[in-house]
Amino acid sequence: MNGRLEVSGTIQTCKPTVLRLSLSVLCATTVAWGLGSYPLPAGPLTVAVVLYAAALWRWPALFLVIVPATLPALDLGAWTGWTMAAESDLFVLATIAILALRAPPEHGAWFPKGPTGAALALLTVCFLLSAAIGLATSDTGAALSSNPYLRPDNALRLIKPVLEVLALIPFMRQRHRAHGDMATWLGWGMLAGATAVAVEATIERAVWFGVFDFASGYRVAAAFSSMHVGGGHIGAYVAMTLPFLLGIGLTIRRWWMAPILLGVAIAAGYALVVTFARTAYTAGIVSILVAALAWLVLGWRGSGQRLRQGLALLLVIPLAGGLIAAASFGFMRERVSEAVGSFQVREINWRHVRAVADGGPLSVVFGTGLGTYARAMLARGTTDGTSDFRLDDSESMPYLSITILTPFYFGQKITLPPTRLLHLTFQWRAASPDALFGGLVCEKYLLYSENCRGASVRPKSPGSWEAASMDIQTEGLRSAKVLGFFSRPIELSLASSIPGTTIAVRDVSLTDDFGWNILANGNFRHGLDRWSFTDDQHTAWRIFNMYLMLLFETGVLGLVSFTAMVGLAAVGGARALLRGHAMGAAVLGSIVSFLISGLFDDVFEAPRLAAVFLLVCATGLILREPGNGGQAPEDGRVMDAIPSATPGAGDHAAEIETY
Repeated sequence: MNGRLEVSGTIQTCKPTVLRLSLSVLCATTVAWGLGSYPLPAGPLTVAVVLYAAALWRWPALFLVIVPATLPALDLGAWTGWTMAAESDLFVLATIAILALRAPPEHGAWFPKGPTGAALALLTVCFLLSAAIGLATSDTGAALSSNPYLRPDNALRLIKPVLEVLALIPFMRQRHRAHGDMATWLGWGMLAGATAVAVEATIERAVWFGVFDFASGYRVAAAFSSMHVGGGHIGAYVAMTLPFLLGIGLTIRRWWMAPILLGVAIAAGYALVVTFARTAYTAGIVSILVAALAWLVLGWRGSGQRLRQGLALLLVIPLAGGLIAAASFGFMRERVSEAVGSFQVREINWRHVRAVADGGPLSVVFGTGLGTYARAMLARGTTDGTSDFRLDDSESMPYLSITILTPFYFGQKITLPPTRLLHLTFQWRAASPDALFGGLVCEKYLLYSENCRGASVRPKSPGSWEAASMDIQTEGLRSAKVLGFFSRPIELSLASSIPGTTIAVRDVSLTDDFGWNILANGNFRHGLDRWSFTDDQHTAWRIFNMYLMLLFETGVLGLVSFTAMVGLAAVGGARALLRGHAMGAAVLGSIVSFLISGLFDDVFEAPRLAAVFLLVCATGLILREPGNGGQAPEDGRVMDAIPSATPGAGDHAAEIETY
């Protein structure tokens, strides 16, 4: 009997280790596969992931800074052509792989109980069900499309942030239970991400029209390549980070941190200004005012800290004042004057929902499925149809078939050679004699093109493959540089201006005078790697309201579960404030900001932005629970949290302290 008990105990002890090892190996293998299939040179990214994994093993709490920093700031989708995944996903997977072995959560930290657990479970079940419906739904041959937004597996792209944050919650709860400073760590991560995005936005403005040129209509996108079909993702992100300036400002103890926060505030404020997004301005102003008011009403504590608290609250004045001032001059003044017209456009967009909705009781309750709106518009919409493309390998070589319904550009970022003449060749086939197809070489990042040059051709034998060639002059391209290094990206775009035509293209080559091909994957043998597309008709891809989009794709259950989760997260922020935890104000302000942004855009459609928001909500949910013995951490203690020694093997107490 004793022997059986010992064996049984050994098996029970090994089970968690086997599960953790399996999870770690799965995530690590996925990271290795992602690096191995990366379309760009993978060396720098590999080094970054490996260094992060090593640092995370040493300091497990580091993920609370790195994950919210890399999610918004690390995305080369305009160069890689990736839309289903991004570089930041590799950091999330590396986080899970390392922490599953290095600092596994205790039994009670895996999943919250009570209303918090119920809300998370309901949200997860509803979104998984909507993803399953989306995967099973196919309209107008969407299963054969290569457009990621028109395929059934678009549901996987949209469910990804929910699953990623769900996997990170146990580690977040463990840190909160052990030390109580989880929210402060994450606050620093939010500020790191905001700083990185602000630097990217500043460089982008510098290479296009100048940092201080507020009259031009160029609106930044930074690392949000998801905006290649429109959307206000960068504005929504920056606005939701502003309350964390206040939250961190209320926790610092060292005087030298104040100038750092001021610098971040200026940078983030500038990034928000140059989005020229009306809703983002409103969300940013309201978010910092809500955070400040929440602190004053719920979290104010005397105890000799009023000077520092007052200085932190003063951040509200320049941020709010700067945004209000920015709305009164330059290009933004024109944007404000056009607000009524823009609202009418959104009203028309909202009415289209009825035209394409299924209308059955099941779709009302469960939705039409994640990622189905664009293909519903293509199948049943009377206006605003989306262009489509399909990669076909049924003939002698792979070819790309493009159906043009909107101003559509299929392109690749290139590096200009020293010669001044490029030679573009391709084979193409047009379905109708009035088709027009050609190539453009432009200074272009996402939606704005400058200094374009190229040519187009018409079919001689419609329905048959034809060879086409054209010479493109490059003199004057990419001539302006900032700091001697940064310059405008150059893109080759394959485009047609004739709607209603279908064009097939293959064997694309772009060579210099010496015959060197500077185009990657022009024969499409590696799928659509390095190729990306932009569409100037933004209304075809989304409902300009996050709540209507959730109702359409996830049904009443999905919208209710989302509302319950967000509501409980806000309550968690308020409870934290009542316990004197300043980061509760940041959580409240950030949630309010995102909800405002969702009134006139589907900001939940961008997986990386959705993941950041869900991390903030997860923080609010976790703050509902007592941490570190139920006490709020001492102000500024987060800076002392990095351990000075690695715990020894079997030293459980030391491991918990490090984590």
